[in-house]
Amino acid sequence: MLSDLAGIIDPDFGTEIEIRRLLLRSALDWLRAHREPSHWAVATEMLASIFTVEVSGNWTDPGAPNTVTLSRGIDRAENLAQLISLWEQVAAVLDAEDELERPCGCPPSALVPLLDLALTWLRLGEGHATGHAGPTDEQKRLGVEGGGRILATLYPLLQASPGLALRAQRMLDSLRERDGTGRELPSFNVDPDLEAFAGRGWWSHLDAADAADAADAAEPDPPLSVEALAQKIAELGPYDGVARFGELAEQSALAGDQSGGIWVADQMAPLLSDPSAWYEAAATSGNPLLLRSALGQWLKTDPTTVPRDILARSLDNPDFRSGVISVVLGRAEIDESAEFVIAAMRKEDVGLLDSLFVHDEPDEVLQRLLLHPIAAIASSAAVSFAVGQRHGPSLPEVWRPAWREAVQHMRVEDLPQHSQWRAGQLLGHLAESDPDLFEAWFTERLDEMTDRGFFTPLEPRGCEAHLASLPQTHRYRLAIRCAGLPRIGPSPLIQLVGPDRDLAERLLREGEVTADRLLEALSGQRNEILESLGPVLLDHGVPAAHIAATAAWYDTWWGSASTRHQELIDYFTTLSTRVPALTAVAAAGRAQQESLLREAVQKERAERVRGD
Repeated sequence: MLSDLAGIIDPDFGTEIEIRRLLLRSALDWLRAHREPSHWAVATEMLASIFTVEVSGNWTDPGAPNTVTLSRGIDRAENLAQLISLWEQVAAVLDAEDELERPCGCPPSALVPLLDLALTWLRLGEGHATGHAGPTDEQKRLGVEGGGRILATLYPLLQASPGLALRAQRMLDSLRERDGTGRELPSFNVDPDLEAFAGRGWWSHLDAADAADAADAAEPDPPLSVEALAQKIAELGPYDGVARFGELAEQSALAGDQSGGIWVADQMAPLLSDPSAWYEAAATSGNPLLLRSALGQWLKTDPTTVPRDILARSLDNPDFRSGVISVVLGRAEIDESAEFVIAAMRKEDVGLLDSLFVHDEPDEVLQRLLLHPIAAIASSAAVSFAVGQRHGPSLPEVWRPAWREAVQHMRVEDLPQHSQWRAGQLLGHLAESDPDLFEAWFTERLDEMTDRGFFTPLEPRGCEAHLASLPQTHRYRLAIRCAGLPRIGPSPLIQLVGPDRDLAERLLREGEVTADRLLEALSGQRNEILESLGPVLLDHGVPAAHIAATAAWYDTWWGSASTRHQELIDYFTTLSTRVPALTAVAAAGRAQQESLLREAVQKERAERVRGD
């Protein structure tokens, strides 16, 4: 809330630098007495807000209370100039000791907001601005000056942290590449190991010479390729190598890299001559990436020597569990270790199965997952096959009974995100190619809803549309099950019965569905469903007014109510011409909507008079 005050625009007076002065004084007074790392994290976020070049505000017009003005842009040049002069107060506090003369400098992570602040000023210098209007020449000049001054203050603190030095250098490189704004600013010394670890050179990781060619010719230490760095770390041995990897990972996070060294860890796997020792070192230091690489190499070179108790301890560790399971799922064969890990999988591990479809061929691991007693795991394996979709391994015929069972028990909401999409593709395919299996799946979901007491739309969203593709015999059976179930949202009878007049008459004739319940199939249906089923319902005593009101229902709409009612009047006016049997429904619908239109027009007029 205090941060919002710093850059607020008043509709009458614009922006006011005095607010920033007061906030700065309070923030620095607080920071002089509170210099723990957590305090610095709060203080630097606040300072970045105080010194931001951006301002914004929103307000209403008393003469038009239904309108809101949103304003956003760059502060006035005179205010920016004063902000630059205030920065010296921050510079004095960054290196100061606390009241007890203890050195409590700003931790590296807390410097990130201030570095980003410097970037904001420098980008203003190159002409970047929020809002519709571009910055003036004076605002751009002050952007360069302010960004340079902030960066000069931060330089020794940033250079002391390899991760921040890399982050800052990348920032300056991007400015220089765009328009040279950062050309006159200082450069940072960057650790080539960290540069490779944090992603620089990924595009040329196939050869160290390519990485050197990609680096600027003036750089004394071009970044290593990922392979070269992996070799360098592996040569340090298990404990020193794990320690060095951890240091690089910590600094890489400060540099803004989110991969955490996964590329380096993957390249190290075949270089680990004693994977069991690397596994122990990674477990001791709590390094999940290297533990995963070491386990993969261990299982590859000597799987019979992997003790079960070591796997059990890693599975019990939340930091290691996903890595251990992923290593096993990435293999094709089943051995004792794979048997143990797959058997130990729980429902919450299903998120690790999202990429099973990338398996080239059906293998033993996929088969074991397909037979897993946990339905979500078996279902995730089932949707990975190339059934009704282009990608994935083929489904062996001998596995089809197990596959069908897994699909039937599939609860799509329990699957990981990509698997949910694949499940939707599969269900659409089954509705046309294997309606028995689709019916079995839908029936099982209905049984769950019966126990719950009401029907709601199923996941994946929109899958009810596939009901319309089923043969009439399947739709008949499902309609009987759905008809008496209370619901929230659209009725599945819309898709199950649709415009099928023969099915509707059969359901009514056999007493499986009442006319009032079948009316649900017309909810919001101003189409062939109404034109086909409307006469049937009239013949069975449903009042024309009820049919018209049901068909006129809207789930969502845009625009004014009067426009909506007028559109419905137009629809019902033409309905009697198209379907003479529905003349009574058309007349009732037109009368209903004309009455609602008069009410809507009066209400909207009153709102305009009041200015609502």
